[in-house]
Amino acid sequence: MTGRGTRLVSGLLLAAVACVHPPPGESELGDRPVGTTTPITVDEIVNTGLLGATAFDVIQRLRPSFLIDRTAIRRSTQPISVSVNGGQPVATAILQSTPASTVQEIRYLTTAQAATRFGQRAEGPVIVVMLRRQQEP
Repeated sequence: MTGRGTRLVSGLLLAAVACVHPPPGESELGDRPVGTTTPITVDEIVNTGLLGATAFDVIQRLRPSFLIDRTAIRRSTQPISVSVNGGQPVATAILQSTPASTVQEIRYLTTAQAATRFGQRAEGPVIVVMLRRQQEP
């Protein structure tokens, strides 16, 4: 093969590889947040002084990538939903009425993880909010 033919084949191979691999920060599933998926814990909420905020404010400040619907970028109609204490996934609006002082942990589940955990009740990624147990007097 000539030098020109080798460069052409090499260029085509590079283009093919670029099409197969997802962009940096995006999983092959396409719905993992660009940032970290490390859960937000009560200790992190306390240490950052966000106890007076809402769960939405906590996520927006500490893990804004949880709120980015990666499936929407791929033209899917699967919105992010929220499950409180493992309950039925609902709209993210519930985060704005959930006091951060009641939160034990906030975790992000990809569409595949959510489908495994919630079955057909989850149509896309799910933010799981676990609340603290109320202490008895």
